[in-house]
Order: sequence, then structure tokens, then C-alpha cells
Amino acid sequence: MSMMFRIDYGNNIKSFEDWKSDNYMWKWNGRGSMTIGDHTFKKLYQVAQTVSKEKEFEKHVYVSSKNPSDMVVHYIGDEQKGIQKLKTPKSVLNKIDLLVETITPAQVYRNLISGNENADKIRNEQQIISRRNLHLRKQKLSHDELYNVYDMGFELPNFVHSYSLLPNYLTEIMKTLCPEIDDGRCVIVTDNEKSFKNAFMFHFPNLRQYRYWNHLDKNIERWFTKRRKKKPDNDGLNMNDDQIGEQVNDDEEEYELYENNFDEMDDTNELFQTTTNHSNAQQQQQQLGIYNTDNYNSNRSKETRREKARRYIQQIKLLLSSNSYDEYEQLLIETENQWEKQFKKYFHQWIKPDIHQLGLWQVDGLDLEWFS
Repeated sequence: MSMMFRIDYGNNIKSFEDWKSDNYMWKWNGRGSMTIGDHTFKKLYQVAQTVSKEKEFEKHVYVSSKNPSDMVVHYIGDEQKGIQKLKTPKSVLNKIDLLVETITPAQVYRNLISGNENADKIRNEQQIISRRNLHLRKQKLSHDELYNVYDMGFELPNFVHSYSLLPNYLTEIMKTLCPEIDDGRCVIVTDNEKSFKNAFMFHFPNLRQYRYWNHLDKNIERWFTKRRKKKPDNDGLNMNDDQIGEQVNDDEEEYELYENNFDEMDDTNELFQTTTNHSNAQQQQQQLGIYNTDNYNSNRSKETRREKARRYIQQIKLLLSSNSYDEYEQLLIETENQWEKQFKKYFHQWIKPDIHQLGLWQVDGLDLEWFS
């Protein structure tokens, strides 16, 4: 079979692609060009999808370069071999899209199938509903609420073009009321809340920032009590401090023990007082059994996770009580040999980067007047 049709859509631009909707399943097979006299045509090849997957039914389309609305469609082969599939022409879809902007899908469907020449091109009412949903999705600025606000700012001339979150707002006020905070003589001790730390760093670049120890203690305790026993590398290691506090605990009994007895762990203030004058740090470390002894090694294998957490926290505190950074580095080499592999990685990933905000040697000799 060989059939040829000439189609001229005229000025109806919306119908230029209707030749693709001939109720057969096609796949592209190439393209090219041909010249007849002084007239050039763009040639498109399509092969019908058939059961045998052979080229038993083809379609060649010739589009005029001078007039894209003028084209010739040539069918070659056995039409019976083609797989039929109802496909709504582009021009009909454009008409549906225009109607569903103001009319309900049910009414649009009834209007189109009642005496319309393209009634046989419409699949069902669900197709109209889908086009309506597509229109509604296009009206949404985005699925991100903050971006919606940002995008609205370009459209509305009276829209507020600047907004500030609480930490930034707070530091702006502090900078206005007390600019002396940034004179290099002040320090601030925080709980490692990133939004506040970043806001203070932005508005007060000369303000020295330090971290509380008690929050560090609790983070280490949670890392031990909440990480899963079966997957220590994945559960505790790759989480930041906030995520560690939020992870669901699988060991309910041990977690309850942690909640009921954690107050015993919160001895930060006591240790801070005893180590402010920390020239005896080495002696304290030996008294607490931080370094390897025969007695220590014999009891280590019997440690529970909570007991190990207490030991690690005491070791971290004594490291932070060093007289200098060099002393801390030396003690760290000796101390981390007693840590398990996962905790070493946790320490180097989440604690060591802020070590200069945690070490007592940073504030030693500053003659600070503490207030809160």
C-alpha cells in the first residue's frame, strides 16, 4: 500500500503538529532533506511499531522550508501491520487547555463530544480532568513556600523585598545598641546553634566564639546510647549533633536508663571549676585511669555503652583542659588509641573542627569577666 496526502494548515499554527496524531504508534527513524528545483523540503522518517518489529509500515513526511504549514505525508507498506493507538491532536489539546481555564472538566467534555468534529479524538473525561490539573499546576509558583514569596516579590511593586530570620534580627539589634561587642575584647559562649553562630560571625567578625561543654557531653552521650548496635558506621558516624539527638532509639531499656541518670553525667560546672587552674591535668588523667594500666584493660571489656560514654566524656574534658594546643595534640595521640574506630571518626568529624572554641587554653590568661 502506498498513500500520499498533502496537508496545508494555512495560518493555523496550532495545527502544525496534527499530522503526528494519525492513531498509529510510531517511532522516529531519521531525518534529512531533499531539493526539487529551487524548493527544499525537510524529510522526516517514521516507522510503525509492529508485532514483528520489522519495517512493514512506514511514514515519510516532507515539510516545505518556505512554508512550514505546507507538507506531504506519505504512507508506505501494510497498514494492517501497524498498532493502533488513539492520540489526541495537538490542536484539540490546545482547545481543551483554553476551555479548562474557566469551565469545569465535566462541562468541557460534554461540549466537545456533542456534535464536535473532533469528538472521536478525545479519549475520555479523565483526559479533560488531567489537562485541568496541568493548568492548576502551572499556576503554582513552586512547591517551595520560600521561593513562592521570593517570586512574588518581583511581581508586586509594594512587596517587602527583604526579610530576616530571628538570629539575624537579634544580632542586628545588638549591633545597633552595643557596637562595642565587636571591638575584639568580648567573647560569647554558645550551644553550637549554627544559625546564631553564623549571625554573630557575620555582624561581629571580631567577637570570639566559644562552646559550652555540657552540650558537647550530651551529644557524646546520645551518640553512644542512640546509635544502632548492628550498624554503628551508618547510624552514629554520619550524623551531625542535631541529627544524633533526633534519631529514634532502638534500645528502649538503655535509653530509659540514660534519661533517668543523665543528671549524674552533667558535672561540667564542677570539672570546669577544678580545671580552670589546670596545671594538674596530667595528674588527674592518671588518677582517672585514662592511660593503659593492667587493671584498666581487664575491666574495659566489661564496659556497657553508657559506662564507655562516661569514660570518653571524661577523656574529652581532660583533653580540653590542657594547658596549650600542643599539649592537647600530644595527649590526643595517647588518648585516642583507647577509642573505638567509630568514635575516632565522630571526634575528627564533629568535635575537632571546633576544638579552638572548646579548649580551655583559648581563654586562659584573657582575664575575662564572665556574665550571663
